[in-house]
Amino acid sequence: MLVALIAINVLIALIALIAINVLVALIALIAINVLVALIAINVLVALIAINVLVALIAINVLFQQSHC
Repeated sequence: MLVALIAINVLIALIALIAINVLVALIALIAINVLVALIAINVLVALIAINVLVALIAINVLFQQSHC
């Protein structure tokens, strides 16, 4: 009986450890994906902002040339 109880407890402990590790791994993956997505969005926003600035500068240059 004792051996059976110990074996059951060991199995339960192993299953619990595996489940916890899986959860931790999933949380880590989700966190990494969220960070990557945020960085990608920031890069896109920065690129759009740079393009808008470049376009504005180009428009200003054209206007200055046309006024002269």
